[in-house]
Amino acid sequence: MLIFNHVKEKFDQFKGKQDTANFRDLCSQRGNNILEKYKRQTGLSLEWSINVEFDQSILIWHIATEICYFSETPLSTIGPDVRSSREVSLCISKYMFCLLVIYPFLLPIGIGLIRFRDTQAEAKRFFKERSTLSRTEEEDETNKDKTNGTACCNSLSYSMMYQMNKDKTNRTACSNSLSDSSKEPMMYQMITACRMLLQENIDVLPGKVKGDSSKSVLFDACRLASALNGVTDKKVRWDMIRDVWLEMLAYAASHSRGSQHCQQLRRGGELLTHVWLLMAHFGMSEQFQISKEYARALLIAK
Repeated sequence: MLIFNHVKEKFDQFKGKQDTANFRDLCSQRGNNILEKYKRQTGLSLEWSINVEFDQSILIWHIATEICYFSETPLSTIGPDVRSSREVSLCISKYMFCLLVIYPFLLPIGIGLIRFRDTQAEAKRFFKERSTLSRTEEEDETNKDKTNGTACCNSLSYSMMYQMNKDKTNRTACSNSLSDSSKEPMMYQMITACRMLLQENIDVLPGKVKGDSSKSVLFDACRLASALNGVTDKKVRWDMIRDVWLEMLAYAASHSRGSQHCQQLRRGGELLTHVWLLMAHFGMSEQFQISKEYARALLIAK
């Protein structure tokens, strides 16, 4: 219902303005208008995290969402409305990242897998270096620190970076295991890992540190997570994150290729396929547009 309402709202916003310019503007929205909407309440300028390649923004927002989610305590102070937005945000975040890694052909063309590998490698280096520093500072705690450093790296990689296995059953099992709060050791490691990332100094722009060769977005995500955590009103924070993800989901659907969705429908279809069909119903996709004369969706072969 949340996705339907979001798409319907977009349709109502552009109803009666069906010229080419407005249609392109509609299809190009992937978070900027949401950030502008919340800017008065948050005082944040986060357009830099959206005005990049789409696969890059998915990775940045996915990691930042997980950092915000797992570093937020105590949970007892979170009301039902905020809890709902948190869970929806995390759910869509995981799904979009899953598409990026496992079904990239359903998303606009990019270098998502390269960014994924570079980010994963940088995460491993980050926790390995922190583990080494801990062992140097406290020799008596060597084994313990080594274990914790490795655990943080493994848990973060497990959560943020799904194994690149195209078996849907394994993907579902991975997702379910991350959602199972009864796995307290994994949850503790995730909380520890995310807090370590939040403590990272981000005064220097990540691009100046990593150079041009690496496509990692780890510290861009830390920078975004730090800014989001600075929003003291939790409802505003999580409503904004949720709405950005809804916008990204709609953008991905409107820019995906119909032939790929047809193939997915034979296997039961992805959520993105159903969003694509919903947007096509409203005439909001690059394959379907609404004719003013007949007020119905016309198929445009691509």
